[in-house]
Amino acid sequence: MTNRILRNMKLLVIVLVFFGCNILLAQEVKVKDVAYIVKEGVITKEGVDITSTLKQEQKDEILALAKSKKLQELANAENAKHLKEAEKREKKLLKGRKKSVKALKQQEKLQANFKSADKKYTKTLVKYERLKEKGKLSPVDDSKMLEKIDKLKEKLEKAKKKLK
Repeated sequence: MTNRILRNMKLLVIVLVFFGCNILLAQEVKVKDVAYIVKEGVITKEGVDITSTLKQEQKDEILALAKSKKLQELANAENAKHLKEAEKREKKLLKGRKKSVKALKQQEKLQANFKSADKKYTKTLVKYERLKEKGKLSPVDDSKMLEKIDKLKEKLEKAKKKLK
């Protein structure tokens, strides 16, 4: 039962594709406000074959117009394809630029963090040495300053590590 349904579905799809291709291959041409349909060298008007009733000049004119229209449609399809490819390349380039700008900003931020950590570490170390030389540090303040210097040194090393 299901095989019969599948076979009928396949047959229906094939028939639809065949008719679709025939419709797409047909070219509608207007000559002097009269619409002709050209399909594989056969000229029809309102569904009636009039190829044999037309003069040779008219046939040549209609067939030439149909051929040029078909070539134009092919060229348009080709241009559309190239346009889509160009848009894809442009999107890819834009994405790459955004990625590089983001990486550059991140690198600048890391550089600023390193510079800030280095400045704080140096400033605190200079202050510690100056106060120690003057003898203005109590043993408690001395240990607090050394702890602070160690923490700042760790931050500086982390920033340096991230920078690389």
